[in-house]
Amino acid sequence: TAHASSSDPQPLRSSSYQNPKQIAGDGSDTSTATTTLDTAHRAKPTLRPLKDFLTEDPHTYTQEEISDMLEMIHHGNRYTRSADGSREAGGLKPLAKAYGIVGFIRFLDCYYLTLITRRAKIGSLGYNGIYTIKSVETFPLKPAERGGGEDGRDPLTDPSAMLLNMWNRGKRSVGLGLTNREIAELRYQGLYQVVDFSKNFYFSYTYDLTRSLQENFLATTSQPFPPPPYKDMYAWNFFLTRELEGCTNSLTSYHWLMPIIHGAFVQRK
Repeated sequence: TAHASSSDPQPLRSSSYQNPKQIAGDGSDTSTATTTLDTAHRAKPTLRPLKDFLTEDPHTYTQEEISDMLEMIHHGNRYTRSADGSREAGGLKPLAKAYGIVGFIRFLDCYYLTLITRRAKIGSLGYNGIYTIKSVETFPLKPAERGGGEDGRDPLTDPSAMLLNMWNRGKRSVGLGLTNREIAELRYQGLYQVVDFSKNFYFSYTYDLTRSLQENFLATTSQPFPPPPYKDMYAWNFFLTRELEGCTNSLTSYHWLMPIIHGAFVQRK
């Protein structure tokens, strides 16, 4: 779980979990010990909009309640049935420990979720911490690939299934046996990965970097809550978060939506 600096008024933490059918993420406010939950179903490759399989739980939970819920989901999905009726290991497994959501992107196959997995505090404006991104991870929102062969054999215990699994992965890594659509999907993924998030990308949990100091001061005196929308023209991830905003409540969307700025930040003491 990712913790913000104790000097921030609203330090946040975020964790993601997965099973073969779902990806769940919780966003917590450690100053009030409350947690909200988002769940995305691993849909088959489709052109359905994100709101069809991404939902936000309207309730707010304590840390103890969210732990009990995750444990219940884990035990309830310990074993699942595949399409051919074979039994597969399920359960809830940690996916990532994150510091924020960059956004969702879709090419030809499925949606991809990009999370901030490493950050560094580089300065502050008043009591508001300013951070830079050090690394991100991107995860596909589609059914998890089966570990064994087509007959459901476990590659961890069956040597022949292990060899077949290695052979299939090798073929895919060099583009053998792929359709034109799959090749195009890999090409788009490569173009997206060209973006180096570790250089000159900044964010803050409690300060709107898309607005001037004067605008932020006036906003806190006229409308302290909910926070006013940020200026999309300065948010690098604006289009990556549009559909996510449509899946969340207007009073809780600030838990999930965080504008990321591409530019420069220098602070000298």
